[in-house]
Amino acid sequence: MAFFKNDSGESNRSLLVWILIVGLIGYCGYLVGVPEVTSKMLKADMEDEVENAHHYDDEEIRKHLMESIAKWELPIKREQIQVTRDNDYIDIRIKYSVNVSFLGAYEKRFDYNLASRKRIQKT
Repeated sequence: MAFFKNDSGESNRSLLVWILIVGLIGYCGYLVGVPEVTSKMLKADMEDEVENAHHYDDEEIRKHLMESIAKWELPIKREQIQVTRDNDYIDIRIKYSVNVSFLGAYEKRFDYNLASRKRIQKT
């Protein structure tokens, strides 16, 4: 294939450099993308719990959220889940951080503060 070789028949170094660059971009995208996607999935699970809050007490809601947290392998403890109710509304808040190491040389901390609030349905 002429694309992979230059005039002298040697491998094209620029192609190898581009493969390395694309690979690093994909790797970094994966490292950053996974925590972002899992936080969005946890937020969706929180919305479901808020929607069905009239069926469960606070501990039951925490239990359901802990199952989701275990499924998404997030570094969240039960104490970090705040469930607050008043006569009309329920609030669920989760605050956590994820540390991501880039090639072992650089570490970045991503902080997430998820909140969901909704009027409690009357049964």
